[in-house]
Amino acid sequence: MNISNYFCNQCQFPCATCQTSINICLTCASTYTIDSSTHTCSCQNNQFEVNSTPKRCQNCSSLCQTCTVSANNCSSCVENQKEIQIIANISVIMGIMKTLLVNHVNYHALTVLHYQLVFHVMIRLINLEQLVNVNQLIL
Repeated sequence: MNISNYFCNQCQFPCATCQTSINICLTCASTYTIDSSTHTCSCQNNQFEVNSTPKRCQNCSSLCQTCTVSANNCSSCVENQKEIQIIANISVIMGIMKTLLVNHVNYHALTVLHYQLVFHVMIRLINLEQLVNVNQLIL
């Protein structure tokens, strides 16, 4: 309430309702969460704010613990998820290399690259304590 003219002031977004000031929130707009100690509204840790009209919170991708700007722009990753994604990408590359090897495209260079990738994946898996059967990685 504005004491000088006794009119109610609109709360500052994302406050839905406010008290004593336009930015001291009692409740939040849809998709936002209240912090009762600071009386502020924000997105949850696994969400980011979408600059649409009206603004809203949207979930981060399953790979992200926290994100900004978009669902896939991770500020921090779910534990081990970054390494698992890297390993998945390397597996795709290895599949392509296997196809190239079968078609005899620069066989020697691809063989060396293949074993370097296998070694890289093994180190990642050892670090994750998730070493799988090495024979699955080797052609």
